[in-house]
Amino acid sequence: MRRRITKTIQRQQATIDMNNNKIKTLKRNMDDSETQVSQLQSKLRKAQAELAEAEERADLAESSLSRAAGRNRGAAGRVTRTEYVPRNSRNKQEDDEEEE
Repeated sequence: MRRRITKTIQRQQATIDMNNNKIKTLKRNMDDSETQVSQLQSKLRKAQAELAEAEERADLAESSLSRAAGRNRGAAGRVTRTEYVPRNSRNKQEDDEEEE
């Protein structure tokens, strides 16, 4: 009977050791994951700050462009627009005109 108890205790101890090893592995994985999360959060904050700065620069450039366009309109009078024709289309149009 004593042998049976000893074997049971040994099996239980082996199970405890195995579970402790699993716990250590899981804790290590959790620490690694927390490190990765921290790094990703830092990158996110940096990207958000860069986006905010870029949006601010874009707003400033847009308002500056609007002011410049307003000054040009006032100084030059009415500006007429011409239709943009791609270079390939121009050649085709010139060829068509020559054929006629």
